[in-house]
Amino acid sequence: MPDFESVVAEIKRKVFLLMEENETLALQIQSQQKEITELSETIRNQQSLINTLKEQNSNLQSWNSLGLKGDSSDAKLKIDQLISTIDRSISLLSSPEQ
Repeated sequence: MPDFESVVAEIKRKVFLLMEENETLALQIQSQQKEITELSETIRNQQSLINTLKEQNSNLQSWNSLGLKGDSSDAKLKIDQLISTIDRSISLLSSPEQ
């Protein structure tokens, strides 16, 4: 039968091992929490980029639905043509019937 001192020594050794394991796990938790924070920031940035791209896509779809493809000079020309058409229509509606 083991004596009292050897039992106490074995308990101390096991407690020391558990303390070391606890420290290691605490460091792992800290490292993982830092990684989670960094990944959360990355997700926020990616979501912001996605929202920006969705908005740009929506704008492009709007331009394309109006037939405005290409640079802004094409857009201005198309808008001027639409305004001219609207002005002619208003003038026809406003003129007395003949």
